[in-house]
Amino acid sequence: MPETQQVQLVFELLLAMALGWLMGWERKHWKKPAGGRTFMLIALGSCLFSIISIESAQALAGHALVDPTRIASNILTGIGFIGAGLILHTHEHVEGVTSAAALWVAAAVGMAVAFHLYFLAILVAILTVVGLNLSYATRKIVSRVAHHDEETSGEDV
Repeated sequence: MPETQQVQLVFELLLAMALGWLMGWERKHWKKPAGGRTFMLIALGSCLFSIISIESAQALAGHALVDPTRIASNILTGIGFIGAGLILHTHEHVEGVTSAAALWVAAAVGMAVAFHLYFLAILVAILTVVGLNLSYATRKIVSRVAHHDEETSGEDV
């Protein structure tokens, strides 16, 4: 394998790690069940499995029938099992679904990096962090408005 290709693979693995960590940092910041290390490992592993799939398809081209999308589909199955482990059902509600879904996205980001879709991977990681925080910001605003309405409804007019 040429040195330039090795440098590119290192770059891809580091990028997947960084984007996974960024997405996981947001979850850890809000004290959710999976954090930066978990997300980093999911993105890194997905990127590595995808790289292995791509490299093996290229190495075996003409010698064996290899479909690089098969590994990708199995990554998603594996993430489903990990995500299911994050979801907790209590008597009153379900927790962890958003973290499980974010892990699913982290796997997709790692795969996108391996398939050289860097812009898409970075964009999706940023959109994920923004989207997750938008939910908290919206909830906080709605809570303040509701609290303000309760305070003013008791005042004499």
